[in-house]
Amino acid sequence: MKKRFISICLGAAMLLSLTACNEKKKTEEVPELLETTVTNESYRTVERGNVGDVVTIPARAVPRSYGQFYEKALAISEIYVDIGDHVEKGDKLASADTEDIDNQLENLNKQKEDLEDQIEEVKDCSWLKREKLGYEKKACEELGDTEGANAKEKEIETEIENADYSVRSLEKSLESVKDDIDKALAEREKMILYASHSGYVTYKMNMVEGNVRNSYENVVMISDYDDVYIEADGVSLQKFGKYRSADRMETIYNGKTYTVTEDVYSSSANSYASATEKYPRVRFKVEGTEIKLGDVIPIFVYMYYHENVLRVGNDSIRNDGNSKYVFVETEEGGMEKRTVEVGYSDSIYTEILSGLEEGENVYYLSDSMKPSKYSEITVGRSDYVQCNYTNIYEYLSTNADVYSTPESGTFMDYAVAGNKYVESGEPLFSVKVKISEAQLLEQKQIIEQTRKQHEASVKDYNERLEQLDREISEAENAPVPAATDTDALRDSKYKKEKLQIEKELIEIEAANEEKSYENTIEELEKDYNKYRNIADNDDILTVYSKRAGIVRLADMNQYGYWEYELNAAMSLLSIEYGDEDKLLVKAQPSAASSDENNYTKKKYLPRPGTKIYLTDDSKVYTGICTANIGDNPDDKIYYMEEWDGHTYITTCPANIYHNIGTGYFISLDDEATPVNDKQMTVYYEVMNVKNAVVIPTDAIYSEKKAGSNNFNYYVWLKKDDSFVKQYVVYNPDYSGLGDSLILEGLEEGDIIALENKEVER
Repeated sequence: MKKRFISICLGAAMLLSLTACNEKKKTEEVPELLETTVTNESYRTVERGNVGDVVTIPARAVPRSYGQFYEKALAISEIYVDIGDHVEKGDKLASADTEDIDNQLENLNKQKEDLEDQIEEVKDCSWLKREKLGYEKKACEELGDTEGANAKEKEIETEIENADYSVRSLEKSLESVKDDIDKALAEREKMILYASHSGYVTYKMNMVEGNVRNSYENVVMISDYDDVYIEADGVSLQKFGKYRSADRMETIYNGKTYTVTEDVYSSSANSYASATEKYPRVRFKVEGTEIKLGDVIPIFVYMYYHENVLRVGNDSIRNDGNSKYVFVETEEGGMEKRTVEVGYSDSIYTEILSGLEEGENVYYLSDSMKPSKYSEITVGRSDYVQCNYTNIYEYLSTNADVYSTPESGTFMDYAVAGNKYVESGEPLFSVKVKISEAQLLEQKQIIEQTRKQHEASVKDYNERLEQLDREISEAENAPVPAATDTDALRDSKYKKEKLQIEKELIEIEAANEEKSYENTIEELEKDYNKYRNIADNDDILTVYSKRAGIVRLADMNQYGYWEYELNAAMSLLSIEYGDEDKLLVKAQPSAASSDENNYTKKKYLPRPGTKIYLTDDSKVYTGICTANIGDNPDDKIYYMEEWDGHTYITTCPANIYHNIGTGYFISLDDEATPVNDKQMTVYYEVMNVKNAVVIPTDAIYSEKKAGSNNFNYYVWLKKDDSFVKQYVVYNPDYSGLGDSLILEGLEEGDIIALENKEVER
């Protein structure tokens, strides 16, 4: 009796502790026992089963996605595709602002054209000079002046050498300019995004939020719905590291259990992720079945898993300091203390290596008792489905034009208001550009000086050409000099031909000077006229809408830009244009969890391809998630790709559409569009386990684990003619509409107690 009294006192102490826990459990909506008593008369049968704690990782079948990004920060000028569009590999997706590089190419092409003209000029002029020297040599030869002829031949050779040298130098400069052009063209080509893969557009940056993208930030994301893999929700490669040595990973799909393995990245990709500290979500493969796009499945991870071993509950194991023992029911109904050898223990069970036989009854220390009023129910199987709901959604357009300051200056005023409709060609905002009369006068003087220099050159060329025309005319009728005057006689030979060559040389020079002048004066006048027009408008430069639409982000006062100096190309507002045919749904916020291993708490966004439901009282519409609006601020996603021998890690920065910062786009299967003014509910599955063990939540009870803030869960299971405390593997997050998913501990056909709760009147 003395030992019995000590045992009951120990049970009473546990009762006081657990009663306090039960007070806390009320706030967690855990079913309470109607009464609790202390007893050591409870026992369970020694059975075979599995030992090993489980961590549940929600996962979803998603399409393989391909980021479309720039490798340096750029301002995006236009996006040519929209959410939901199908694109082929090589299609043009977007373009960055190419104004600077276009100006560079324009200047380089002018240099190229000028060098090409110079080369042709050197060649043409050299040919004409050689032709003239040829006439002079011929004259010497006709007069028998061998020495003079040889001298002229040397001049011809020198001219050829000089011309060749000049041409080679110019050609070298030309090749350098061509290289610069090729580099600039290649750089410009990099500023245009082409689809790296065929698929659907499942992400697009919102130009309303600004048009700048940093390196490796996706402008567009393309997803291939025919290439599906399993992705964990919220578990990165880094977080998954502690589970990589797990004894077992499995899932339940269509009522069957399948082995799960990690779909590993290459070692180089993993090294790159580690070096950059940017870890993508872990991927899985399910062996023996094909998971369909959008399916949601739980991944059960057992760090240690001892299958089909002899086991007893931890509450049956005692320890006297030297050995572990249990109390076994004797045939006479008494208790026998028996030493046992134990193996691995999880939070509920302990593996028995020796000391017990299957079918024996062992006592367990319990302060719990079945409800005094209950019904017996038989455990069955059904589909367990859990959904995420919201009723906040909006139809909108995802197309926008960005308007920036055309010149550096002071922001003056808006001509439009935010969220208001504007027609094409309406004034949007004004910038005061400081243009002084002194600057304009200086530019004008340069133009006048350039024009006068050109006019003087033209006059000089014309005078020289007129003089040559007179000399050519005179040469036709000039008398032959006396034979004694050798120099005069030599100079008179082929005089007309030589003068004609001189005329051609001057004409070439004049033509090139004219072309150079036209290019120069055009640029000078263009700049002058632009700033002259601004100055004539009181230094005010106004920007006009190029397309009709809704003005967004127009109130610059809140950003402190009023009468503030702004740099050129700074975006000030956007105009959202096009049909409001995109249905955006706002996602509900994630639930908080202090347990970093509880991955089921957060409400992760559906990924592209997830089936979506939208319903009112009369009809259910179905569709799919077509796109996300960007990273969840609480869970940044990194996308890792490997191609062309390189590893790229990209992100999809969050977008905000009309104050919706976390959400997803959906496309409905039905042609009919839900009525906008009718309240509807949107939902999608976050868990779907078919043919699973599902029982009423009221049949589940909890007790705090020793030395932990976590709980074990149990039911009252009928064995023979009595009920025993049966632990179950259960996650409170997988409860809904009165039913809960049981992962382990019950079988179809088991009978459990369901508390009959009294209804207050």
